[in-house]
Amino acid sequence: NILKPLYFEHDRKPYLVLPYCKDGSVKTKIGQLSEEEAWKVLRDVAKGLNALHSHQPPIIHQDIKPDNIMIAGDGHYMISDFGVSTHLHSTLRKSVGSNFTSAGTRAYMAPERFSRHKTPVMASDVYSLGATIYELLTGDTPFGEEGGLLQRSGAEIPELEGDYSEELKKVVEQCLALNPWERPSVDKLEEYVDAPRTTIRGQNVEKKEIKTGDDKRQVSPIAIIAAIAVAGVALGVVLGVLIP
Repeated sequence: NILKPLYFEHDRKPYLVLPYCKDGSVKTKIGQLSEEEAWKVLRDVAKGLNALHSHQPPIIHQDIKPDNIMIAGDGHYMISDFGVSTHLHSTLRKSVGSNFTSAGTRAYMAPERFSRHKTPVMASDVYSLGATIYELLTGDTPFGEEGGLLQRSGAEIPELEGDYSEELKKVVEQCLALNPWERPSVDKLEEYVDAPRTTIRGQNVEKKEIKTGDDKRQVSPIAIIAAIAVAGVALGVVLGVLIP
């Protein structure tokens, strides 16, 4: 789910060629995206980001927005434009000095991007994805042109209004959480989106709750019974010693 460029040299000149996407980007669908398509965008972009974030060191895109999500010929959604990724950002900083200090598009930038250090983290991409989905569904970004800066100033996450499932509303809300650690990681997001969903416009299916932290371990009934049995045997041994 990443638009992979082709690099080659000709006459000692470098060339970078991207696959042609005749349908352009999802920017053409702003305010018109159905819930079914919103889940597809979430799934495909989360998969692409998961691949980037799995690199060592992780590659942070920094500019997830409708313009940079292309529609492939098979209908899948692809991440493009790595011009502001952390890897290239670091290279440019070394080349041009400290004047190259920030990257990204303000309306989709997470609150931490407006902090003193402005350091992007993987959760910053998740926030941008949440802002993108919000805009694709409603026609507007959640915090206008100011992005997470308004959120840092105390603005609350606006409700996703419309005929959308509670699951989708919850996912968008969690992606837009103020603190990075409150947002789901891209692998958790991908796992959640791939799971069956409840009631999407009349469809009767089941969906689990998304988790933002480590999954809690569940104890099976068999384990409980086994523990009780062991405790019973231990108690019998103790009673046998105390009561001849």
